[in-house]
Amino acid sequence: MKYTKSLIPAALALQASVLSGQTKQPNVLIIYTDDQGSLDMNCYGATDLKTPNMDAPAEKGVRFTQFYAAPISSPSRASLLTGEFTRRSGIWDNAGDDKCLPLEKVTIA
Repeated sequence: MKYTKSLIPAALALQASVLSGQTKQPNVLIIYTDDQGSLDMNCYGATDLKTPNMDAPAEKGVRFTQFYAAPISSPSRASLLTGEFTRRSGIWDNAGDDKCLPLEKVTIA
């Protein structure tokens, strides 16, 4: 049985548990893949690839169908770390030696 769940309710629940002062730390799992197309997993229709580990959450009932990612790696990673849209994170293209996340940015860490 497959369910489509939004990331927004999960994020709101996480925020609510933190704000309510619960002492138990929440479990957070981040799966981040690079250079993956939207249909590059078997659970989304790929027949030319074998992706059993990435399909496992879908088999247990969690399948994400709406998401946003930057077309290049560094802005997408900066967005994940800061929780901001890619343009607000301060990284607009692939970071090199002279580019890094602004020091004033608060990150998930």
